[in-house]
Amino acid sequence: MKAAQRWIVLALASCGFLTYGIVANARKRQWRYTGAGLIGTIAGLFSVNLLPSALGPCLIVMTGVLFLSVSISDAAESIMATKDDQRIVIDEWAGYLASIAMLPKTPVYLGSAFVLFRLIDTTKPAGLNAFARLPGGWGVVMDDFVGGLIVNAVLHVLPLH
Repeated sequence: MKAAQRWIVLALASCGFLTYGIVANARKRQWRYTGAGLIGTIAGLFSVNLLPSALGPCLIVMTGVLFLSVSISDAAESIMATKDDQRIVIDEWAGYLASIAMLPKTPVYLGSAFVLFRLIDTTKPAGLNAFARLPGGWGVVMDDFVGGLIVNAVLHVLPLH
């Protein structure tokens, strides 16, 4: 892989290299949780306007988001030579977008999706860790993507207005 391609992959995987400093500081202080996933979730929050409101186009965009995230995560893992490196946060971006897809883009829904997604992402309930055992980029992304789908289902049921 050429240097420019490596740079693009790592920039996309790490939200423009924002997670590098956070992860380095957490490792230095021996913290288990770096908070880097928060950066990816915030990127998702700022990307919600990418999601069309119509079902068909939204499904196409979300399919693209899923495959882009898996591809970038897979390449980033190869470059970093680490399974699900904490600097990779494109999976949180994809997971947050899954949590808000086909929902109103109001502050109540955006905030609720953000809080619930962060809660699910950090606690990994309902066997979500099983998805992390998938190979390559699939293992990086699917636990967050499925977590986002769970949040989306919950928000479709809750009467938020």
